[in-house]
Amino acid sequence: MLSEYQIHNFKAFANQEKIPIRPITLIYGQNSSGKSSVLQSLLLLKQTLQEATDPQTLLLAKGNLVDLGNFSQYINNHDLDKSFSFKVFFDLDTEQIMGGDSKLLSKYLSDNSLLGLEISFNYDKEFSKIKFDRVDLFVGDKLRPLLSYIPNIAEDDNGIILNIDESEINFKHSFWQFWWQEFKLDFSKMLLSEIRDILERKEIIRLSVRSSQKKVANELQKQKDVLKTKIEQLDYELKEIKSKVEDQGIGKLQIDGLESELSDLENQYLLFDTLLQLQVRFQKYSFQQAEEDFVIALRYSHYVLCRHFLLNEVGDWQYDLSEPRSEYLSLVYEKSGALKPVLDLTIKASTLLRGYLENLVYIRPLRSYPERLYIFGGNNGEQVGQGGKNIADVLYTKPDVLNAVNKQFELFDLGYEIKISNFKDEETSDLSDVFAIRLIDRYTKVNVSLLDVGFGISQILPVIIQSVLSRNKTIVIEQPEIHIHPRLQAQLGSLLAESVKSFGNRFIIETHSEHLLLRLQKLIRNGELSHEDIAVVYVDRGKNGSQCLELRIDSEGDFIDEWPNGFFDEGFNEMFG
Repeated sequence: MLSEYQIHNFKAFANQEKIPIRPITLIYGQNSSGKSSVLQSLLLLKQTLQEATDPQTLLLAKGNLVDLGNFSQYINNHDLDKSFSFKVFFDLDTEQIMGGDSKLLSKYLSDNSLLGLEISFNYDKEFSKIKFDRVDLFVGDKLRPLLSYIPNIAEDDNGIILNIDESEINFKHSFWQFWWQEFKLDFSKMLLSEIRDILERKEIIRLSVRSSQKKVANELQKQKDVLKTKIEQLDYELKEIKSKVEDQGIGKLQIDGLESELSDLENQYLLFDTLLQLQVRFQKYSFQQAEEDFVIALRYSHYVLCRHFLLNEVGDWQYDLSEPRSEYLSLVYEKSGALKPVLDLTIKASTLLRGYLENLVYIRPLRSYPERLYIFGGNNGEQVGQGGKNIADVLYTKPDVLNAVNKQFELFDLGYEIKISNFKDEETSDLSDVFAIRLIDRYTKVNVSLLDVGFGISQILPVIIQSVLSRNKTIVIEQPEIHIHPRLQAQLGSLLAESVKSFGNRFIIETHSEHLLLRLQKLIRNGELSHEDIAVVYVDRGKNGSQCLELRIDSEGDFIDEWPNGFFDEGFNEMFG
């Protein structure tokens, strides 16, 4: 699950700001402090994945979820020389660690379950477009990345090609010693196997799998000596023939054939010489040598293809036969499995981010105005829509959700029960697709429309529906308390807590409500929530930009940190100031 989110140089945030993510994350702050910008940055990422059609579009700033204009509008201080970045950290559970991971990764991640990505973008003024700056991969350590990727000049219509940044591989990271212990004995074995196959394919000699390192080395040296003699002889013969061509005008076909044969012999010699050098290298292989060879092997063989900003798949470069050392290093590292853990971690982190964003549900601050009649649009989805446009279809098609919403209406003490009223086709007497959402007064039994009661019910209804409808989603809500009075704002806290415990949902909420917070503190005191389930972030605006301050809560539900700027003190000041 996502445990921390960071943004840098986004709108009011000039520095790298950390937002802890818990089952319930509340974001407070004064108006125009930048608290909505936290949510907007997440929506920017989701919108890009959801709506951008060109895989080379890195960030789609204008769409159905959010309209941020362009890069110059949302980069801090409109400074196009700055880079925008976001960073995510995931705490992996047992299922995420064991599901499809290699034994190496399963072992390592069991003790180092933190996996993260930082993705940075800058702006190309010449071509007026957003570019990748770099992508950093974090494993078990929030401060130091394991390695980094940078854009490659090569192009691909299916996305953007990234290569490992050779200068930014952190070989002091604990992962590499774990990796070294796993693979250090395999490189020599894989090379020997490849040498045996080559000698057999070339019909030179068949070597047993039990052949010693010395015997294999002797055979390579023998073949080198044979090739060296042939090359010297052929080179002498060519020189003789070329001199005769000059004297007697003999045709060049014979020379071309001999030069081609000489080139083949030289390539074979280079191959056997390379294999012999690698065999000697692997016999006393050190971790420092493995560092050098890993860089060559990964750079030479693989790249990462990005669609939008996500690292989607691993691609293979075509081998350049003029570089046998790089080719066979890559082959040995590939066959030993030594490249796979790093590439798997890269794709795994990106997959987690994609899944998180795809499962993110957004409800905007001002929900849609209710209607007297609805026509069923065939929507059987799992979202009410950012403005609550789909609440009618959800209640119409999901009786279990309707029952759950009515139970919440009782807990909120709204005094109404929701019922769906169908209309009949006058000609066929069949039920039509036209229906109404009606409210039955629990006391008078009067049947009224949503339009005929206070506006607050229509504003809280999408929040209630989404909270009981979703399963294992992150629900992002702006101002859920809008147009509802303090008692209902407090009950919102109980709704969120129940949705977290019963349905595995998580919430990120931008709010001004003190009553919502007080209810959550009460639930902590009563043991119905853990203080670790709540994160409270205060966005404070200053001359150097906005800051995200975490206000910690203890196990008794009390704040450890003081609220800045006397937030929530207005009532006291009005009465006694």
